[in-house]
Amino acid sequence: MPKDNIVILTAPYYEDIVGSLRQGVDLSATGYRKVTVSTDIISVAGALELPLALSFIAQGYKPDIEHGRLGVVVLGCVIRGETDHFSLICREVFSGLQRVALEHSLPLGVGVLACYSKEQAEERAEQTGFQAFVACHDLLILRQRYLARV
Repeated sequence: MPKDNIVILTAPYYEDIVGSLRQGVDLSATGYRKVTVSTDIISVAGALELPLALSFIAQGYKPDIEHGRLGVVVLGCVIRGETDHFSLICREVFSGLQRVALEHSLPLGVGVLACYSKEQAEERAEQTGFQAFVACHDLLILRQRYLARV
């Protein structure tokens, strides 16, 4: 039986923070022997591009998703500036990711930080990456359990 595969999709605008998010994913993945974390990290320019990139991944990996062998962990960071741009970006990113995941029954772990400062993001990054991996893994198992029957 093939191993489960988790693809990592990143928006590395804040490269150091996304690096810490990825470190949390790597730490978490060591406890899951049946899962391969993709070494091919897919990156896009910024957080706003994440939903469309996720859609491309879902379409490209459709057979793996349908057989319950693929999940995606999305990593990125949006930090509040002096305008409403922050709120607009966050709303579109999170709703877009959710829409794609629901449309494709795609197990998704969202490790996109929405913070008021870079310091806040740095404090939360590794734990958020860890939690995103666990969420994706748990959804992957749940998908296998219930949708494999269909």
